[in-house]
Amino acid sequence: MTLCVAWIRSGRTDLMSDSRLSFGSGIYIDVGLKVFEVRSSIKDARTGNTRESILGLAFAGSAIHAMLVKDKLNSLLRHITVNPISGEDSMDAVSEMVENFLRGIGERFVASGLPTESVLFLAGFCPLQGITRVFEIEYNQSSGTRRQERAGDGCYAIGSGRASFDLEWQSKRHRNPYRALREVIDKQLDPGVGGAIQCGHFEGSNFMLKGIVMSDDNKHLPGVFVAGEQVYGNTLFGSSYIPTGQFLAPFKD
Repeated sequence: MTLCVAWIRSGRTDLMSDSRLSFGSGIYIDVGLKVFEVRSSIKDARTGNTRESILGLAFAGSAIHAMLVKDKLNSLLRHITVNPISGEDSMDAVSEMVENFLRGIGERFVASGLPTESVLFLAGFCPLQGITRVFEIEYNQSSGTRRQERAGDGCYAIGSGRASFDLEWQSKRHRNPYRALREVIDKQLDPGVGGAIQCGHFEGSNFMLKGIVMSDDNKHLPGVFVAGEQVYGNTLFGSSYIPTGQFLAPFKD
């Protein structure tokens, strides 16, 4: 499965995960993307305004289920309008729509004989409350969907590695949850958790993906990753391009 963490503190929100994909029978590949930006452009016919923002998503569970939900949201959230009679533009309304898509796609999987379950973090700026809000939304073929807001400062984990992460974080040996997540990966505490960390956080009302320095010092180039891929010396980028952007260094002493 996987491990995703939402870190909420003092009005700031980070989403982070590992990069391991599980294919059953002990087959694991550390190439998964689990933290995403989702761009939205929501029109309000009552005011004539259009609100643009970038939401954050982090998934655990079925990778195909998650990708379909993410791709549909990336397309549809750019082409919606607030219902002028009964609608509101809020994170409650957005999270309800995400829950509907998670359930609807899951039910189609099950109807086709494909068992599936997924859980995700949805984070975004709420125009009604003027704050960033985080929701945990889950689909289970036996019990249906569950949606709850993760309010208040703290670390919230989802996925098969949740128990291992909670033990590491509650031990208070780690200055931040990135260190606890790296510990779960390095110690191989859960077979479904591995690879490199991917992450992002909010800048104003927008969620932004970030690279990460996995090593304990900023000068250790092989430890720099973007989207789970090592930046320096990686032939996947070809000879003409290198990734750019901002990098977090949560392990620097």
